[in-house]
Amino acid sequence: MHIHGKGGAEKRSLVMADVFSDQYIVFLIVNQDIDTSFLERYFAVNLGQVKIVVIPKYPNFLQSIGDRLPSRLGDFISHIYHFHRIKALGLDIFINNTMGSKLLSPTKLSIYMCMFPNEYGDIPISKNVIQQIYRVLINQLELVTGWHSRNAMESYSVITGNSVYTNTWIQKLWQLPSELVYTVCEDMGVAPSGTKIKIILNVGRFSAIALNISMKKQEVLLTAFKEQKELHHLGWELHLAGSLLTSDQESFAFAQSLMDAAKGYPVTFHFNLEFTQLRNLYHQASIYWHATGYGSDHPALQEHFGNTTVEAMSAGAVPIVINSGGQREIVTEAIDGFLWNTPVELITKTIKLAQDKNLLETLSTQAILSSHRFGRDKFSKRMEGVVSNLLQTLDQV
Repeated sequence: MHIHGKGGAEKRSLVMADVFSDQYIVFLIVNQDIDTSFLERYFAVNLGQVKIVVIPKYPNFLQSIGDRLPSRLGDFISHIYHFHRIKALGLDIFINNTMGSKLLSPTKLSIYMCMFPNEYGDIPISKNVIQQIYRVLINQLELVTGWHSRNAMESYSVITGNSVYTNTWIQKLWQLPSELVYTVCEDMGVAPSGTKIKIILNVGRFSAIALNISMKKQEVLLTAFKEQKELHHLGWELHLAGSLLTSDQESFAFAQSLMDAAKGYPVTFHFNLEFTQLRNLYHQASIYWHATGYGSDHPALQEHFGNTTVEAMSAGAVPIVINSGGQREIVTEAIDGFLWNTPVELITKTIKLAQDKNLLETLSTQAILSSHRFGRDKFSKRMEGVVSNLLQTLDQV
């Protein structure tokens, strides 16, 4: 998988590798060399017993030109290459935890961890006629050869969804059964007494999908905060944290545009924090904001679950998050946080909390209790059960 993204999917893979390596031989398959020491610190995992297998995106003869191929064609070639390389490892169980993968299962027993069913259709970014024709041709190539989402998903023994929201769309689009395995969420621990200060926090990967438009919608939060001088006068600050790949020019430029727009305002950016640093930031934050999915009706662009929301809640930060996707499964309105539909509603509910200390403390306490539904131990036990059931099938063969 693409482990350098340092997001929720990467965390899920590394936690599984850590947990399963205590009783099984575990291979972590990645597409380039990784710094295991950094990943252990960043995700608070132990990879000492995990065997790292590097399988590049393309075979050697295509390494120099692979990334210059049209993306769908490149992915098609990559999937076929990975299938044969992974099959040669002779694994008993293969767990595919890659977003949007169309990789056929290379083993008899396998698990596909679906973050969202990619068969909904391409996210509409371009209306270019040539690109539309190309997309149709690639779809036909995938169908004829069998390397299509539907065929790929049917080749797995078990499909898991990371939320009820995701499982609903798996049923709608694939008509296949799926098991609910909420994504791994870290318990950040109750903040030490006196730690909480007037910080509004958002945590999410700085990833641009177009000029000044991001997957996590940090630009929406920044604009909303800048326009509310009342919050500034009350001493509140906005902190935006998350991973940023400096090699991704579009995302780096997007992050730079945010920093430029934030000049002169009480806004702080935190890029690529290690686990202990991020935990300290969660402990300081009193309110947590989230906006992924705002401005789009496309189901794939919503927050499919929202693990950073849970992590913020575990540290007592009160969530005020968008009323869409998987966030509705995490936050209960006026019980452990608030849901919003418009930036005006986001600000109104934020000011309400900022001016009512008792309400802030009450919701904070309940947020901590609610977060326990999604802890790392719950994820690990659920995945251990899925794997154990599959191994019993293997023993019966």
